[in-house]
Amino acid sequence: MKRTFLLAVTATLTAASPIALCLLPSEPPSAAALTRQAQEFLAALDADQRKQAQFGFRDKERTNWHFVPNVYPGITLARLSIEQRRTVHRLLLTTLSAAGYHKATTIMQLEDVLRRLAEAQGRKAPSRDPGRYSLAFFGPPSDTNPWGFR
Repeated sequence: MKRTFLLAVTATLTAASPIALCLLPSEPPSAAALTRQAQEFLAALDADQRKQAQFGFRDKERTNWHFVPNVYPGITLARLSIEQRRTVHRLLLTTLSAAGYHKATTIMQLEDVLRRLAEAQGRKAPSRDPGRYSLAFFGPPSDTNPWGFR
């Protein structure tokens, strides 16, 4: 498989160095690859974290989705270790195109910028935190049964 390089700045990947070098496949990944990455992420969680991250496929929370900033059920990035965050980024890299991955991680980074701008204007903006982004899985990742994540 041919690979291309993408240099992405991500504030959520590591605390010390916000720059991550990522290898992206030039072809779209298969559904099986996405399932494997989702399983790898869930396996990296401890029991309490997995309980927060997993819901039944028919859970009504699966359809509770909005564009507005809010607190959504699932495991937040703030609760993850650096290695667990790396599995999140591998999952995103498998799920999204290079442009989509760059856009998503840039939007997360902008939370820091927006918080600092608000604070410079004397306003508090506790909701502006890239650690508040969360992942929720609906049904166990499987090659044969329906499942999803957000």
